Amino acid sequence: MRLDDAYINRIVQLSDTHLMASPGGGTFFALYTENSVAALCRSLAYLSVIDALLLTGDLVVYGMGEAYQRLDQVVSALCVPSFWLSENHNAV
Repeated sequence: MRLDDAYINRIVQLSDTHLMASPGGGTFFALYTENSVAALCRSLAYLSVIDALLLTGDLVVYGMGEAYQRLDQVVSALCVPSFWLSENHNAV
């Protein structure tokens, strides 16, 4: 198979999103992580060139279940499969 005939998978990795449990729940090192994650997902949706999303690292702050649900809502709007690999103190 020639390289130009191969199907290309575009996988985007988001790492260390540090999403809070509640909307407007504060900052992480002076960064409103909710705003940055949402803005990045809006940009990815606009580009619509990804086949899958890989989330790694510290996905949420304090490992709160509500934060995981909120993160899932944000990334599921992209309508692509997502795969989550959490850091050692997060439980997905």
